[in-house]
Order: sequence, then C-alpha cells, then structure tokens
Amino acid sequence: MKQSWRRFLSYVCLATTISCVDHSAEAAILASSDSLRLAHLVQNLVQLMQDMNFGARAAGSNSQECLINMISDVTNVTDHMEEIADLVYLSINMHLPADEVTVLSMLNRVMVFSRKDLDNSRNSIILSEGHCGHDSFVDTEARAAVGMISESDAIIRALQSKLGSM
Repeated sequence: MKQSWRRFLSYVCLATTISCVDHSAEAAILASSDSLRLAHLVQNLVQLMQDMNFGARAAGSNSQECLINMISDVTNVTDHMEEIADLVYLSINMHLPADEVTVLSMLNRVMVFSRKDLDNSRNSIILSEGHCGHDSFVDTEARAAVGMISESDAIIRALQSKLGSM
C-alpha cells in the first residue's frame, strides 16, 4: 500500500486529461458489478492482513516470521487488486469511448503483470506454509491467502475475458 498515494496521483492526472461524467452516458465494457466485486475482494484481503498481523503478535518466533512473510505477500496482492479496482472504477466512469479505451488498455497491461506477480505470491505463501505448517493458525491463514489469491486470479481472468484481445 506504499505506492497507493503515487498511484492515486497518477490516476488523478489521467482523469484530468480524460473527461469523466455519469455512467449512463455511454455503454461501458465493464460494469459497476465488476467494481463492487473487486472492492469486496480488497476488503477481504485487508481483513486477512489484519488477522495475520494480530496472529503474528501472539505467535512464536518461527510462526511469527512465516506470518510476516505471508503478510508481505498478501499486501502485494492487495496492492495489485486495489490498482485494478481503481482502473475498473475509472473505466466505468468514462464518457467518451476513446477515453475508456485508454483506461482499459492501461488496465489490461496492469492485469498481465499482476497475474504473474500473484503466482509469485501464491508460491511464496505455499513455501511459508510448508516451513511453518506445524502451526494450525499459520496453516489456516495460508490456506485463506491462497484461496484469495485464486479468487483474485479468477477475477482478473474474467475481466481479461470481457476485454477480449485489447
């Protein structure tokens, strides 16, 4: 979430060069349901990070290290999904088709990169779980994180399918 402020400013700059008005003006490729689904996922990822952080405070040193590593991976996933959510929201609010295409093109590039990084985070969490699998809390949180990463990947694939070969 460190880059959230910088990402926000880049979107503000993008939005100032692109006209934004109400959603009903043009038929958008993406829908508000896509934005809501992403917002719900990001909320769940943030809750998972908070749960892991709480557990890390009470855990032994080995489990604490594993949880801290997993928190880092979940933070990375959250950052990607927040960026995708921001771009989906922005694309839904585009008035001119050319502006929407610009945002969707950026979204597509972000999603391609994010899917690769999600795989890295998933693999890292699986390794952490294997290292600290004796701790039931770590095991439970690792399974929850892998599940949310899989859900993130599914959402990205669905969005990419909507965008087609853009």
